[in-house]
Amino acid sequence: MPLFRSGERVFGMERGQELPHKVGETVVYRNGCIYRVDDIRSADLGTGERLYYVLRPVFEERSLTYVPVDSDAVGRIMRPVLSRDEIDRAIADAEQTDLDWPADSKKRAEAYERIIVDGDPVGTLKLFKKLSEHKAAIEKMRKKLYASDARILASAEKAVTEEFAFSLGIQRSEVLPYIRRRVAAGA
Repeated sequence: MPLFRSGERVFGMERGQELPHKVGETVVYRNGCIYRVDDIRSADLGTGERLYYVLRPVFEERSLTYVPVDSDAVGRIMRPVLSRDEIDRAIADAEQTDLDWPADSKKRAEAYERIIVDGDPVGTLKLFKKLSEHKAAIEKMRKKLYASDARILASAEKAVTEEFAFSLGIQRSEVLPYIRRRVAAGA
């Protein structure tokens, strides 16, 4: 059902324009966290009256996030949660290619943080795999990850485990074994 009547503009949107996300829908937002669209409401949060998605984290229900529905970035920073088939394809795709390893830790951090922010599930899974393998290799030499690599690995792991656990209906602790089984089975 359209939010507005045709030809009218309210809150920066054309009347009659459908919103891409609905109340009750579960979405992945910006940093890979899973949110439920709790409400769509108008509010003045310091930039004038606008229409906002009100998002509540699925795994931490104590906070709310407000995202303007008319933001050009909504299509890039909010997306539907992957289905089981999409997860299995992402695992298979992530196994087909590898990420580059920039030797310069600052350039690596910039490139890898961009992958997290972009929210591409295959890219995030490749990143998680690459940093996990690197961590295992350097731990054998009794070394530690750079702080930037450790932070990015934690972000990638959180993004992967939250979305996969939610979509697959499993515990977050069961996600890595699920991925290993899919990889061993040829995804």
